[in-house]
Amino acid sequence: MDTRGFSSEALTDMSHLETSPRIDYFREKDTKQALREANIVALMDVTAVGNTMAQEQFKLTANYVRQMTDRILWFCPDALVAVFARPVTATLAIVSEIFRYFGWWNPDRIVGSIATYDGRIKKMTAAILNLERTSLSVPLAGGADAQTLIKLYNLRILSNVVFVLLPPVLMHLFRDYARFVNPGIHVFWFLLMVVGLSSAYFHATLSLIGQLLDELSILWVYMAGFCMFFPRRYFPNVVHNDRKLFSICATLPTLIATGLALIHPAVNAFALMSLGVPAIGFLIMELKRTTSVRVYRLGLRCGIMWILAVVCWLNDRLFCDTWLNLNFPYLHALWHLFIFIASYTAAVLFAYFAVQDEKPQQSPVLKYWPRDNFELGIPYVTIRSYVKSSYNMNI
Repeated sequence: MDTRGFSSEALTDMSHLETSPRIDYFREKDTKQALREANIVALMDVTAVGNTMAQEQFKLTANYVRQMTDRILWFCPDALVAVFARPVTATLAIVSEIFRYFGWWNPDRIVGSIATYDGRIKKMTAAILNLERTSLSVPLAGGADAQTLIKLYNLRILSNVVFVLLPPVLMHLFRDYARFVNPGIHVFWFLLMVVGLSSAYFHATLSLIGQLLDELSILWVYMAGFCMFFPRRYFPNVVHNDRKLFSICATLPTLIATGLALIHPAVNAFALMSLGVPAIGFLIMELKRTTSVRVYRLGLRCGIMWILAVVCWLNDRLFCDTWLNLNFPYLHALWHLFIFIASYTAAVLFAYFAVQDEKPQQSPVLKYWPRDNFELGIPYVTIRSYVKSSYNMNI
């Protein structure tokens, strides 16, 4: 029923949905005919609401919601009422209070919904990404405020940019390392880019495929680092001190873990987080052996970044609603940033340790870009003595 000439916008936003029932159009003068014996009533926005602030929306919507609620009570009091009129947190309370006052309130038959936000955001995102709306899912965490929803969505996508932009820089900085020590280092940087792209796709769609791509890419980048940098002195006897054979053996449990990830996706995030514990443990052991103060300081910063990442992840997982109520929806974006810094810094450190332990004649040097005397820059490992490495060092 069109009471204010606003139905066209809502119908356009939801036009991609499949509808089998017959749809009739009524003007305001036909209210009785439209609502009589209705089973479901959707209380929509008024035209003037637009994307104004919540206070202005309430001023424009309150009287309209009261009038329509009175009509619903008069013609179809037993109907299920879905309140879409913005701001939903306020209009839902108005409808509930009026129903309670007249003795018709039933918590199972009055609901609030932000589905119209979902439709508008999907329409906008589909246009930007050139995707089909029917296959698109956009995150709506953040409550009933459309501005918060979009802001949170954008931050999660933008926080993955560092995963895509920094690895090519690291590939350039590690060109001597790749040439004289281990060309497999470029595989690691490439996989970090895959992690960033997969994570961006997951947060743009919130689909199961996106989740699996994100989590499996993290698993395999961990495996690549494990095969390249695991200290040779800890190799089991069965691999005969052969890194290539060790890498082949490590691939088998990774393939098994990949299969398990497809069976129980809900536990993937927790399993992946647990992998950080042994990595930090080995990092601590290597830092105790190093004589370089510069390397030790970088190791401390890496550990701090990992701790901050874990704190952000746990708070985002366990206390998301609390932080949203405090108007701070940035924890997941900060998690992305901190874990990337910790991951690539750990890779730099283990690359240094690998050369120092297995090819000390190469004389590895830890440097920073763009200025070597600025230790908050991008760390990388260069080689002072250029001696071609053996194939057995490679992944």
